[in-house]
Amino acid sequence: MNVKLTFYGWPDNDPPGNSIAYPGLGLSSHQGAGGTGTYDDPITVAVITQSNNGFWSPGTMMYLPSLQKYLIVEDECASCAQAQIDV
Repeated sequence: MNVKLTFYGWPDNDPPGNSIAYPGLGLSSHQGAGGTGTYDDPITVAVITQSNNGFWSPGTMMYLPSLQKYLIVEDECASCAQAQIDV
């Protein structure tokens, strides 16, 4: 599967800020977007979730070799393509 990688920040979030759609999932206890990228503190990623016909479920952990970081699905992406992750 080819996946498009994009990056978002505070002003790009919908609504602007660090709010996330699925706080406190999996190994993460994030209440807002964040993380350092370690296994114990993965970085928040926004995607189109399975409930919206995407590929990933909230709380899904992934490792991104190009960044050498762990990610966790904690946010819904308002303007992503189906095969896109927004870090």
